Amino acid sequence: GGAAPFASRPYVHRYFVFPLTLPAQTRQVVYVRLQSTDSIVVPARLWGVADFHAYERADYGRQAWFFGMGAAMVLFNLLLFVVLRDGIYLLYVIFATSMSLGLAGSNGLPKEFLWPQSTQWADVAHFVCYSISLAVLLAFMRRMLDTRALIPKTDVFIRSVAGALLLTPIGFALAPQHLGEPTVLLYVVAIVTTLCVGLYCALVKRQRSAIFFATAFSMFCFGAAALALRGLGWLPSNALTINAVQVGSALEMILLAIALADRFNELRKEKDRAQGLALQAQHEALRSEQRVIEALRSSERLLEAR
Repeated sequence: GGAAPFASRPYVHRYFVFPLTLPAQTRQVVYVRLQSTDSIVVPARLWGVADFHAYERADYGRQAWFFGMGAAMVLFNLLLFVVLRDGIYLLYVIFATSMSLGLAGSNGLPKEFLWPQSTQWADVAHFVCYSISLAVLLAFMRRMLDTRALIPKTDVFIRSVAGALLLTPIGFALAPQHLGEPTVLLYVVAIVTTLCVGLYCALVKRQRSAIFFATAFSMFCFGAAALALRGLGWLPSNALTINAVQVGSALEMILLAIALADRFNELRKEKDRAQGLALQAQHEALRSEQRVIEALRSSERLLEAR
């Protein structure tokens, strides 16, 4: 399925949908054989035709909302980068783009719309996008929280994890069947590191931008946890749990955009304060110069009088 061309599917859909004709008032046994090099959750469900079409329209509508919002965030921050020339906005653009593509790959959308004829790439594309997004998120965090100055020893570990993430696409190109589990473990390390650093800078260092960052990333973690609990059978399989990572990721993107806006406002306030202090210093210098001039004039008048 995943490695076959999209046109070979019996029904045009991002998931695997198989039409069945069942005679009325009969009992049928349907066998489904599954084989995958990656972990897989199969919430098999039997639909009536009308019910499935209603679900299909709502499902694609939800996907359009999410990726439309992601595209708007990317374009807006790309314009900010062009205007402000601040690299942190470009990091946000790369993170949001790669995360959106990774989530789309997990949901089967690129196989339908972007690379329907691909074989091996379709199975590893979402891994590559996730690796890039987490690596860029670590770089984004280093820039926003200034971890190099605030926690220099941890900053070295953060850079190491980001470098390892950027090497995983090479591994997928060479041996994709052996790199799935190690890459997932690396994702866990990156996620735990990001969350711990964000909470430490927010709660211990009382860093304003860290509060926004930790809150934003927590939304993504809640979504990932809900999806994992659904896979274990601890949460029901419904529209919210199925799209939990997308909901969490959408909230994360919005909150990170708010964090960037707050950062911009803080920088502007600091610039205004610096300009105010400079003007105040300039006024003091002018007053000092005026006092010196008055003292010289007074001395001249005194000398003339004597």
